Amino acid sequence: KIVFIPTSNTSKLNTAGDYIFKANPDVDFEAKKMVAYAREKGMRNIAILYDSANDTTTTGANVFREQFIKSGGAIVLFEGMDSKLTTDFRTQLTVLKKLKPDAIYVVINGKQTGIAIRQARELSLTMPFLGWSSHNDPELFTSAGASAEGVVITDQPFSCEGTLVMQEYCVKYKARFSGRTPTSYGVTAYDVFRIISAVLAKNRSSVFGDKEKRLIQEAFTSKTYEGVSGTLAFDAEGNIRDKDFVFRVAKDGKFVELK
Repeated sequence: KIVFIPTSNTSKLNTAGDYIFKANPDVDFEAKKMVAYAREKGMRNIAILYDSANDTTTTGANVFREQFIKSGGAIVLFEGMDSKLTTDFRTQLTVLKKLKPDAIYVVINGKQTGIAIRQARELSLTMPFLGWSSHNDPELFTSAGASAEGVVITDQPFSCEGTLVMQEYCVKYKARFSGRTPTSYGVTAYDVFRIISAVLAKNRSSVFGDKEKRLIQEAFTSKTYEGVSGTLAFDAEGNIRDKDFVFRVAKDGKFVELK
């Protein structure tokens, strides 16, 4: 079987097998870019809240902590929790009110992060919130409301306000799926299917056999494509490790390019 994974950010899948391709970049690179941003902004003390029940978020939190300390910063709180069981962050936030970090870096899903942000503002915590690409989710704004304003995240390059190709995709998507919002995960899957279709179109066969399997493997090994999701650079093991992450800020209920 050939397996494509357009939704996972964990590096543990990078050596999962010759016919398993991870089309989403590693969370490691995303965390490192946020460290660079935080240090550039003069942040010295940061608190980290993360989902300890998820391998990707745990990795992202650990990489951020390691790199931030290495850069000369300090982590004043490193708190893991099961996001499926946690809806009240007031205990951690009350501690943070006393510690007064320069920012709070959250590596949890969008819905729960939105709750944490809203509760923080209700407790009069005013420090910035930093996050990652999974926060570009309507549920974050539903949970946080107006409290989401100003949250800064690292994000993948896809945006309906992005390149002409991205804009055209969004127009077609919204015309076909009324009321739904295109996501970076969906666009990545779209790009993968386009590549597969192109490979199979050049090698038409009534049966999908070993030859076709090898051709698809070759197409996703040490190859680079320009897609709707941005540049897809597959390494020798069929994984996308890094991407042209951008910074976005929450403004009026959505994430826009940070300038």
